[in-house]
Formats: sequence, C-alpha cells, structure tokens
Amino acid sequence: QNAARRELAARFARGAAAARQFVELFPEHPRALDARRAELSGLLNAAIAGDNSQEARAQSLLAELRRDERVAGRDRVKLVMQSSVLRLRPLGRDRQRFLSEYEKTSRDILAEFPDEAAAYEGFLRFATQHPDDLHGRKLAAELLSMPAPASVKAEASQYLARFDLLGKSLSKILTEAVGVETSKLDGITVVYAWASWSPGSMALAKELSSAAGGIRLIGVNLDTDVAAAKSAASAAGLAGEQIFDERGRFAPLAQALQFDSAPLAYIADRSGAIKEVSAHRGDFAAK
Repeated sequence: QNAARRELAARFARGAAAARQFVELFPEHPRALDARRAELSGLLNAAIAGDNSQEARAQSLLAELRRDERVAGRDRVKLVMQSSVLRLRPLGRDRQRFLSEYEKTSRDILAEFPDEAAAYEGFLRFATQHPDDLHGRKLAAELLSMPAPASVKAEASQYLARFDLLGKSLSKILTEAVGVETSKLDGITVVYAWASWSPGSMALAKELSSAAGGIRLIGVNLDTDVAAAKSAASAAGLAGEQIFDERGRFAPLAQALQFDSAPLAYIADRSGAIKEVSAHRGDFAAK
C-alpha cells in the first residue's frame, strides 16, 4: 500500500512538473493559465498522497490563482478545497477537532466565494456526511436560508425529508411499492440504494455483505438498464434481496424511500419501523 501511494504521488508530481514546464516554455499560450491550474492540482494531490516536497510552491500558486478571476470560480473553489484537505489531514486522529475545523473552512469558502455553486455543494456535502445527524440536519436547514442555487437547496430539502421517514413502517412501504413482506423478520433490516455508476454504493453493498450475519438486506437499484444492473449485481456478488426497476430513482419504491441518489442506507428494527436514515459506511458491524 505504501508503495502504491508513493507511485501515485510520483505520478501527480510528474504531471505537475510537465504543466510547469509548459508554462515556462509558452508563457503567453492561451492554455498557460490552465497549465498553472493543472500544476497546482497535481502538487496538491501529490501532497495528499504523501509527497510534501513542493508544498511551498503549491501554496504560492494557490495564493495567486485563488485571486485570479480568469480562473473559473468553480475551479478556484476546488483548488481551495484540495488545499484545505491537505491542511487538515494532521487533525484526522482528533475527530471532533477535524470536524470543527472543516466546518469553519467550509464557511470561510462560502464567504470567499458567495456566488459559486461549488462552495454551497461542498457545504451540503459536509452536512449530509456529518456523523452527528442532528448537526448535519442543522447545517442543511441553515443552507436553505443561504443564497444557494435552487438545485443545492432542493438536494438539502430532500436530505431533510428523509428524516420524516423515521418511525414509519418499512414493512408497509415495501409491501405497497413492490409487494415485499418484512413483517415476519426475526432481526433488523437494512435497505440500501445502489447503482452501477456509483462506486461508493458498490463499496457499501460489499461492506453490508460482509456484516450481514443476522441482518436482512434489501438492495434497491437505481439504474434504468435492468439487465446491466443485474449483471453488475451478479458480478459483485451482492448479498440480500435485490429490487430492480427500469424507472430507476423515479420508481415507486425509490420515491417512497427518498432514494434519489446512491449510496444511501436505512435501518429498520425488528418491528419493521425505520430507526435510522443516515447510516454511514462502517456503521453496520455493530448493529
């Protein structure tokens, strides 16, 4: 693994060096600015992979490019976020401090780029992935009062709406949508959304398979190509019952469960009542 990380870092560093050389040879070229952005991105990625030898160069470039309005705002936000990930990495072992600093950084990015959708997307991503559901919901609700794009607000509203499912009968939802009975379960049920185009959802499905002792698994596929989805499920060896519908995320079950994206996972207790709607990877072994 260490060797793979070193090779990855070296690959990013080589790409950054090639971009820098291009700028040095052709400083007036129309793509010179793109090359400078590519160099910075390569240096930041190399540092994240473990090569900090060009950190001073990366910070110097970042200071220049984050103020350069010729660079698209979305790209500037992305570069600042990459830099922030690198800066906060040493705090990884102190989870609470990391979360606190990451939230502060997200707010700083919003203040610096108030007109950029990417800044609000990053804030929402932090909210929806926060390990504390109550705090995540608070952040998502706060975003609704911000001048965020309508698409981001719609996603935040969808996230908040999932919590309305808490306490509702998963048995009833499944029975009404597709005729799946869960009332006779002797244990808990995990119903999860996955799609062949979402590597994260495939990783979640595999984790669920390895922690499935005593748990009933129900996978809800969001692909519209059912044949291809079934093939992907078979190849990955996905455990549990799999439900496919060519309507994808617009299928009745996906709509009833607010499964508009993947990965998502809900947990129901022995009575079939939904007790958790924001299960994260790593949560299932202890269930």
